[in-house]
Amino acid sequence: MNLVVDSSVAAKWFFAERNSREAQLLLSPRFSLIAPDFILSEVANVIWKKYRRNEISHFHPYIEALDRLTEVIKLHPLADYVIQAVSLAIQIDHPVYDCIYLTCAQGHSLPFLTADESLRRKVLAECPSIAVWSIGDLNV
Repeated sequence: MNLVVDSSVAAKWFFAERNSREAQLLLSPRFSLIAPDFILSEVANVIWKKYRRNEISHFHPYIEALDRLTEVIKLHPLADYVIQAVSLAIQIDHPVYDCIYLTCAQGHSLPFLTADESLRRKVLAECPSIAVWSIGDLNV
């Protein structure tokens, strides 16, 4: 199964959080995951925040895992989606960075998987043509 995933899902591969088990199951060969390339900077930012808040004591293992993220996600250039994402962000009144994932999903005619419930609810209400799924509801 092919899916577009966002950083809220990818962060669960790094840190034990709610629905981390479901996120880990996505790493199975039966899933083909794609994302815009800026997912790397978003996950890197999560690592930085957790280190800054003293939620992790060593950041090196997370940086090494981040370096291997390209082995599990096929990355697509941000530039392919950003213009369309701005229009979508204005349409649904939501930040562009989340809309980049949405336009990536639209561009590939794939479902979008997120752990961001508020984003999922907003997309369901404002853009029902975009298939958006919650990691919490995913039956992998």
